[in-house]
Amino acid sequence: MNSELIPPGVKLSNSDDVSIIDIEDAPCVKKSAEKVVDEARKNFNTNKTKSFSFRQRQLKNLIRFLSEEENALCDALYKDLKKPAFEAITHEVAIALRDAEETLNNLKNWMKPEQPEKTIVNYFDKLYIYNDPYGVVLVMGAWNFPVFATLLPKYIDKHCYPVFLGGIEETTELLKQRFDYIFFTGSPQVGKIIHQAASKHLTPTTLELGGKSPVYIDSTADLELAAKRIIWGKIQNSGQVCVAPDYILCNTKTTTDYGRIINQRHFNRLTEMLKNQKIALGGHSDPNSLFIHPTILVDVNPNDPVMQDEIFGPILPIVNIQNMNEAINFINDREKPLVLYIFTNDKVVKETFLERTSSGGVTINDTIMHIAAEGLPFGGVGNS
Repeated sequence: MNSELIPPGVKLSNSDDVSIIDIEDAPCVKKSAEKVVDEARKNFNTNKTKSFSFRQRQLKNLIRFLSEEENALCDALYKDLKKPAFEAITHEVAIALRDAEETLNNLKNWMKPEQPEKTIVNYFDKLYIYNDPYGVVLVMGAWNFPVFATLLPKYIDKHCYPVFLGGIEETTELLKQRFDYIFFTGSPQVGKIIHQAASKHLTPTTLELGGKSPVYIDSTADLELAAKRIIWGKIQNSGQVCVAPDYILCNTKTTTDYGRIINQRHFNRLTEMLKNQKIALGGHSDPNSLFIHPTILVDVNPNDPVMQDEIFGPILPIVNIQNMNEAINFINDREKPLVLYIFTNDKVVKETFLERTSSGGVTINDTIMHIAAEGLPFGGVGNS
């Protein structure tokens, strides 16, 4: 994360001790990982973070910041990531604001002790469940949604919520410290490293890892609708979304055209994937601007490099399969995806995929929209 993400001029109009994420000004950047974690634990042990008033104040400050500095955040995201203002607001600022407001509105109720049902053995006893904070938590945020995944918890008391910026060396040192919980968003490869480091202290973890999310299209699908929704799902955040459609399984004799996508990231890695591939659309690139034209690949071999890891970019491979059973076997022969997309109007096809495949989520005749349903859980299975 670089210092342009939050402009030096962005300030909060409140009296709290606030942590602004700027490499030049961040107070914890020059401290060792051990000292940062030690100070965070000392502050947690004062118990000041557990009170309703403290939590309420932090949430109100966060809401004020997101509301008053929306334009500054959008400008920073465009400067840093070329993210359009509409996408910055809807995908980052608005989501963080909604979550903060929901938490504030429910905070008092969530903090109340729960009273479980009694049995005849303890009918006359008083039973309570108290929800305690884990303690010192390490949140390793994703680069692709800096406000949503990284900045959201950082504009509050800097002594209780320190910011630690760095690369592989700094992260390695950070993982040597003892935490009470670790939340990581990133690749399965790095997730395994995080999990191994956490196991040394028996630290519980949440690993949101992503993976290759397949799209299956059968002959009963509305092809025009499918094309629009697949493209929409692929272009969100320039294709840099963990639940973006990764590849298509279909019979190319009946489905041949899928529209356009857009992206800019990891230019060398992505262009390497295009070598020796049959390009049906796009394929052009500009190394000066790191722009890669939306690209559709056909006749893709399952063993090709583009099919081995999550693409996270504007490349959409199409693997030719003959029928539903072949598609299901193809999916089941690989790591379980974060999400599975199915385009069909056949009830039997829908039920068969639900029964015979395993994934973090399933969306039928659409893409990505399942994450907007607040009542649904979100997460992966196994490698995702």
